[in-house]
Amino acid sequence: MKKKFKFSLQALLDFRLRKEDEIKGLLGQKHGEIENQKKEIQSLEQSLKELQRSEKESRGSGEDILSMRYSVSYRNHLKLTILKQGRKFQDLGAEAEAIRKELVKATQKRKAVEKIKEHKLREWKKEQNRNQQIFSDEIAQQAFIRSAHETGS
Repeated sequence: MKKKFKFSLQALLDFRLRKEDEIKGLLGQKHGEIENQKKEIQSLEQSLKELQRSEKESRGSGEDILSMRYSVSYRNHLKLTILKQGRKFQDLGAEAEAIRKELVKATQKRKAVEKIKEHKLREWKKEQNRNQQIFSDEIAQQAFIRSAHETGS
């Protein structure tokens, strides 16, 4: 007699769950890219510090002008690369923020459908309880009529 609860919008809920999981994956991937970018910038900054330290040491030892020129050129290249990587890092951060906002919207949409499902489930349970009560009342009424009929005969 009891039927199983069936939510008419289950396909939509499943779709929204998949979409949310997909966006979570994209956000995780973007955070991985940000982390790699951060490590690359740190590596470049470490190379720059080592270069500056070696330049400082070589100035005291009287290194030739050509190697100093190459050193200055390489230092400028490192600084420019750090700036470019810093911009890329900021761009990745902005992309991650956009994905996060998209994730918030997807989560809100999923939760809206879940609320509808919860409401429908509560209504279904109320209806099941009401039907069960009616059934129990009918059985009790029939038993009462039977017992009254048997005592009256």
